[in-house]
Amino acid sequence: MASEVSELCGLEHKPSNSDFVRAGSISGRVLVEGKRETVVRPRVRKRTDDGNSKEVVLSTYQAAQDPSQLKDSIVNALMHGVSTRDVEKLKPISPRRRASSNLAKASLAVR
Repeated sequence: MASEVSELCGLEHKPSNSDFVRAGSISGRVLVEGKRETVVRPRVRKRTDDGNSKEVVLSTYQAAQDPSQLKDSIVNALMHGVSTRDVEKLKPISPRRRASSNLAKASLAVR
């Protein structure tokens, strides 16, 4: 999202002469590994000809909220022969998931 804001508005301390301006941030929710997570999303507004401004929907934020992307990837995997047991392995490895799998292995070793 940050790179999209920079493309629209210019660098943070070197704004461009475009009609797009940074407008702070607000909390939002996106899908991460199939679960909803709270994020701080940047806001962008576009100046209109009448002197007002209008909120711009960031395409990266919109894509991160779309649950069909997860469904599509699972259906595609199943169509290519991945068993339902192995679908879990297709999720991207995030730092959080890597840490939780390491914790699970460590707790098994202690017992």
